[in-house]
Amino acid sequence: MMVLENVFYERNGKIVLKNINLKLEEGSLIEIYGKNGSGKSTLLKIISLIEKATRGKIIFNNTI
Repeated sequence: MMVLENVFYERNGKIVLKNINLKLEEGSLIEIYGKNGSGKSTLLKIISLIEKATRGKIIFNNTI
């Protein structure tokens, strides 16, 4: 399980993601959609641990 609590991501001084709260259960299927430039790819990079959130907490398998 992965939990995102109040996650923010900033790039070049600009907030890309703001106050994201999400709980993902193992084996679950989710859909992420939105306009171009809304942060979808950045969110996927944070979920897959490719990028690190600027602020907030990410708990993966009960480990922060």
